[in-house]
Amino acid sequence: MAFFVLVTYIVPRPYYYHWPDVEQGTYYMARLLFIGQPADMVLHPGIPIQYLTKYIFFFSGTGFSHTQTFFNIGYFLTAVFTGLSFSFFSKKVLEKLPAGAAILALMICFANPSVLAFASTFGDDSFMLPFTIATATVLWMAFKHSDFKKIALYFFITGLGLGLTLAVKLSSLPLAIAINLAAWVQITVLPLQAGKKVASYFILPAATGLSFLLSTAPIINRYPELFRLLINRKDILPSLENSLRGLRSLFGNPSLWPLLLVGIGIVGTFLFFSIRDTALNLRAVQGSQKEREKFLQAVFLALLLAFLVYSFAAIEPSGEPGLLLRNLLPESIFFPFAIAYIFPFFTKTPPNSRALQSGLVLTGSILLCASAAGYLLFRENYIRRETALATANEEYFSQYAPDGLRVAIWDGSPGNLIGEEAFHFYGNYLYAHDAFDQELLAEYPHYTFFKMREVPRIIAASSAAGQPGPDVPDGLLGVWQSIFPPYWNPRSDEIVTGEASQITIRLIAFPTSELYELERRDQDLEALVVLVTERFGKVTVQEVAIQGVPWTLILIDEPGEP
Repeated sequence: MAFFVLVTYIVPRPYYYHWPDVEQGTYYMARLLFIGQPADMVLHPGIPIQYLTKYIFFFSGTGFSHTQTFFNIGYFLTAVFTGLSFSFFSKKVLEKLPAGAAILALMICFANPSVLAFASTFGDDSFMLPFTIATATVLWMAFKHSDFKKIALYFFITGLGLGLTLAVKLSSLPLAIAINLAAWVQITVLPLQAGKKVASYFILPAATGLSFLLSTAPIINRYPELFRLLINRKDILPSLENSLRGLRSLFGNPSLWPLLLVGIGIVGTFLFFSIRDTALNLRAVQGSQKEREKFLQAVFLALLLAFLVYSFAAIEPSGEPGLLLRNLLPESIFFPFAIAYIFPFFTKTPPNSRALQSGLVLTGSILLCASAAGYLLFRENYIRRETALATANEEYFSQYAPDGLRVAIWDGSPGNLIGEEAFHFYGNYLYAHDAFDQELLAEYPHYTFFKMREVPRIIAASSAAGQPGPDVPDGLLGVWQSIFPPYWNPRSDEIVTGEASQITIRLIAFPTSELYELERRDQDLEALVVLVTERFGKVTVQEVAIQGVPWTLILIDEPGEP
């Protein structure tokens, strides 16, 4: 909560300066739901968060001037969910640990740069740590029991939480597999009746599937797309090349070295104790309930560790540590749970001294302070740089947009090179299927949006003497869409937002690097110029640099006279 106050009110970030386009998706898909429209895009899939965040508009209002209030409430919600889940984790897992060990377990979670980043970047990732750690805590509680009814209840609750977590973000799939395997191991080693044993194997996966289906029911027509996105993830079938690239990104970031050093220490200590004390030896399951509990904890942690390593391919090559590690958030709960597993071995030995506990608190404090300072420094430098870019761009483009004329901008993801106008136009296009075009045109009279990604489709359709539109899928996908048709009609053939509303365009501008949007679909600048000429009349093409960023400008020689 203290971090929420710090990043929201003491050193705030204007919402329209953002490194990923996460917040545009959060805002505009929630706005669609708020006005009774379906979500336009399947991302992670994120449906539970979209339905939660739509209610924020009851408190913030929907006007564009209230956007910052919307996100501030979102950051508060993140802090509340995080606080509740860690209170639950502390009560059920850390309560009997020495104070130093418990504090280290909590601090190593909050020292994760992704946790810090998404505490003040509102989206699906903001809820991954709270959901995963609460779900895993329920499973941890199940390990304490051998009674069928109690285990069945804990498995059912775990499954409900796991399905909800998967519906928020499918990057938690490795965690889901680890939890199910650990639960099956528990069922296998327990002396249950044959019928109860067989039934127990299905409780957790069935509850997971039910929860996921209920949580994603509004996007059932998008399941094929969701499946395609899932199988195309780099960490589903990771290559050695991608895993090594992820490791290089991880160890190539000096700001992460303290966290990595402590993490390697925790992994090594866990492996030492789990092997030395035969917690992974099957003979332990024949012992007392306490011995069986330690065995099951070790199995779960070993599975988590294996999937954490397996997911290295999902590390994103980014200079911002919060983005670098965000796809590892579900598996990173290995570290606090490993601390909870390790320290009971110290209870009757000298390492449980006050000096050790003080050292653990100091280690956790250093990690948290170093990570938070690094993140806040990155954030401050980023805001300063983006402010300078946006100010320079708006000053430059203002000469082309006197009253009655507009500049059409495309600046690509994340869409922040002219500040709030770019945030809203890009978000409306990518995440709201152009649902708020007229509101945006009225709010920002000097700008509009150049739909660069639609250009190749429109050019291809015109060269084929057809109407632009999406391809009709064949096979099973075509059958599925005939049963569950898409919610939205195909986009119009506008290349500029408001083109059909007779707005007057003076200039189309985009960073020159964004030409790849055309080139990757076998089009080029020449084809674009031909299309713009057909739509708006004779044009002049210029190349300029603004704050060191090369821009391509297409000037309409006689605005309003196509």
